[in-house]
Amino acid sequence: FRVGILSSPSSNVSENSIAVLPFANFSSDKENEYFSDGLSEELLNGLANLDGIQVAGRTSSFQFKGTNPDLRQVGTALGVEHILEGSVRKSGDNIRVTAQLIRADNGFHLWSETFDRRMSVEDVFNIQEEITRRVVEELKIRLLPNDEMELDALPTTDVEAYNAYLRATQLDATRITENLQQAIVLYERAIRIDPNFAKAYARLAIAQEIIADYTSVSPEDRRRMVRENIDKALLIDNNLPEAYAALGLFYTSDGLAVEAVQAL
Repeated sequence: FRVGILSSPSSNVSENSIAVLPFANFSSDKENEYFSDGLSEELLNGLANLDGIQVAGRTSSFQFKGTNPDLRQVGTALGVEHILEGSVRKSGDNIRVTAQLIRADNGFHLWSETFDRRMSVEDVFNIQEEITRRVVEELKIRLLPNDEMELDALPTTDVEAYNAYLRATQLDATRITENLQQAIVLYERAIRIDPNFAKAYARLAIAQEIIADYTSVSPEDRRRMVRENIDKALLIDNNLPEAYAALGLFYTSDGLAVEAVQAL
């Protein structure tokens, strides 16, 4: 699943373009890296869903993970005017997220803030919303009503379900068979905990669609599993981007190009 792709340098860079670099994991437990990566991806996807912002895709942004690059060079490489970076520190039931928005052409900070909260789904999504709103404010973009609804929506209210979901998203991004299998198990766990977790159904469908290329799943089983989870996601949220991405992949596998393009 890829959104808002902007991956090549350009002399005609949009003022409202941004890359979200993977947030650094400052937790003592390195196993928490899934959370910092997941938070970065959720911020990237959230910004890409808003009208008026061009967002570099995950693959493009995450190539700089752990490299401590010159941000001016990052801006040139990705063709963006702004860069959002930061760090995450989890300790027990507490979380600290530091975020900073940087002008790519000169490396100057436009905004920086630290958020100290309890580790709950509501607090995590409040942090994501605050960061997104500050970015929108700095870019001087007026949010539309649908954008406001997007920012206010909570995909799940269960922190255990959300943790399973974030672990899964980082595993399925690798496109390694064993990781995809683990991701499917984690998406299914998230759904068992919260049967109304639409994003988990959609990402589960995407993972099932992708892993079919690497395993001996029959076309009939693939079609049944994937379509069932897409339908469940759309039944909960019929405006969910991830669900339509899954539907596009589903139609592509069935050779239905027109339907795939419409869904995507």
